[in-house]
Amino acid sequence: MPPLDRDLEELPQGLVDRMVDVLGSREALVSLLEADTRPAVRVNTLQTTVAEVQARFEALGIETEVTPFCDDALFYHDPQDRGIGNLWEHQAGHVFSQDAASTMPGLALDPSPGDRVLDLCAAPGGKTGHLAQLMQNQGLIVANDPNPGRVNNMINNLDRLGVLNVAVVSANGDRLAWPLSFDAAVVDAPCSTLGHMHTDWGSVYHFSKGRVGQCHGLQKRLLEGAFHAVEEGGTIVYSTCT
Repeated sequence: MPPLDRDLEELPQGLVDRMVDVLGSREALVSLLEADTRPAVRVNTLQTTVAEVQARFEALGIETEVTPFCDDALFYHDPQDRGIGNLWEHQAGHVFSQDAASTMPGLALDPSPGDRVLDLCAAPGGKTGHLAQLMQNQGLIVANDPNPGRVNNMINNLDRLGVLNVAVVSANGDRLAWPLSFDAAVVDAPCSTLGHMHTDWGSVYHFSKGRVGQCHGLQKRLLEGAFHAVEEGGTIVYSTCT
């Protein structure tokens, strides 16, 4: 990456102004951009255990550490940088490449076996697979995404993970009237993706206040859709990387 000062100068001024306003100072923005990120995998306990994955990774020379907030997620460092997706453990569905933070919605929802759960913006399926894992493959998860291409990818991912309690649908989640009610829902809403700006600068060059406004409107409609889908007394977890 180029020197940080030069990168800041290249950012759209409107974005810099907004982030400084949100974060409180230019120094806070610099700290965000300099934040250290650690790649992580979620261990799929439907098929294996954390100890088994750690032993296999150790044999491959990959260092691991259980994340402090999710017992089934591992930070890892591979000196050979082979790419997790190329490893047998990933291809066999024993691990799923997933940011450690993205395990938080499932942990917050804390579903029980037998629950009916709506995952309104589900693709590519990482959070859905985590929900199934927490539910021990019991109950029902309806996993929705409006993009058919992303749905196909999600089906492949869930199949590889051995998930059995998911019905996959493809529809606009902000407009659906569901034929059944749910005990809980996850709304991992589409956003500007600026939450990833310290690792992926692609989104910053597409930033505009208009796009933020569009995301805001969609996010509100999705949350309203989840509210009407969940039974009184149920739980909704709303999450977004930004």
